[in-house]
Amino acid sequence: MWPLSRSKKKRDIDDKKVNDIQWITVKGRHIPIKPGQSKDDAVKQFLKDDDKEPKVSKGPGYDTWKKNQDKQKLSPEEKEKERQKWWAKREQELKDKRNKDISNIPSTDTPKEIRPSGKNYRVEAQKAVIQDRIANEQAFIDKYGSSQSPEWVKQNQKVVDNLKTKLEKIDDIEKELGLPHIPMKDNTHTKETNGFIHDKTNVKVNPAVLKTPELELLSNRVKSAWNSLPDEHRNLVDNLVIKKSTAKGSTWRGGSWVEETKTLTVNLNTRSSKVEHNFYHEIGHARWGELNRTSPDKIKKFVDTTSKIGIAPTKYAASYRDYKQRNDDSERKYRREMSRRGLTPSERDEKILVSNRKRAETLYNNETHSELNSYVLGFMPREKITATKDTMGKLLKAYKELHEL
Repeated sequence: MWPLSRSKKKRDIDDKKVNDIQWITVKGRHIPIKPGQSKDDAVKQFLKDDDKEPKVSKGPGYDTWKKNQDKQKLSPEEKEKERQKWWAKREQELKDKRNKDISNIPSTDTPKEIRPSGKNYRVEAQKAVIQDRIANEQAFIDKYGSSQSPEWVKQNQKVVDNLKTKLEKIDDIEKELGLPHIPMKDNTHTKETNGFIHDKTNVKVNPAVLKTPELELLSNRVKSAWNSLPDEHRNLVDNLVIKKSTAKGSTWRGGSWVEETKTLTVNLNTRSSKVEHNFYHEIGHARWGELNRTSPDKIKKFVDTTSKIGIAPTKYAASYRDYKQRNDDSERKYRREMSRRGLTPSERDEKILVSNRKRAETLYNNETHSELNSYVLGFMPREKITATKDTMGKLLKAYKELHEL
């Protein structure tokens, strides 16, 4: 056997001394009872030494909170109230952060004198939008014309000249189309994000839009239409997003409306020339959603009327009418086959049939209303209209009744 080293012997002696010491627990800490010291003396000495040690703080916030908690003993109801108050504050802080991320440009005041004013909202809004477009298009030509071909300058200047002619004939166009009179409503918002006025709307303009001259020009047209809206229509939109379309093919979505988040998105494409139509179409969806919540009886009457007319105002709306008809035909075929076999649809199948029918009907009428909204506001391209003048008159009557015009 190898002899123990000197250090090993020393550890054994130290362990023996430790095992001979008695211990006592005070305030969760183990303290030794020194030779010749009683347990009471050991406790008194520990408490005396403990008072001399500096207290460790967990931070001023914690110390204040703990002090307040020590002062008051909350009932279960009061604790629940405080808990809800804390969560509400936290949710508001998170919402403020999200809003800051979306509205990345500081809000400022903009003069209200430049807003449309007059007797007929549509006429004055049209004039404001066209005037803005003339100014922006001319500035675009002046800035980039020197680097483009004479043909490019000629074509773009022709667009400006046509806009000037249209502006001069606004009143004549009104009489020709027979559009309803729309009363002027308040337009008082003073906050501004990248030129878009608003009150509570989060506005986000995609950086790619601002970096592309052609897209920025289109964005300015959307801005004019947005700024000419009455307050109550802008307030329907919680989030306004102006972005560059990433579609690669010959077709793309001009915009979208998400009812759950109240988000209106406008997709800009350098090949697009009907941005106002797209914008007012999406505003139509926002208005439909609001009416569906506040006046479902009016919506039902509109649906009954358009169903009796049976003709869509535009080719786009007609695509949803055709979808509705295909769904109706499919349901009739299914029921006829079940009847021929002496069967009836199960409860589950019946629910699916009803759900599909309501969805197809809602889509058609919602899209029809949005197309009429663009038409009534004077920005429906004539080549998109497929209904006759007589039919458009009937559809317009349904729209006027819906909005009490």
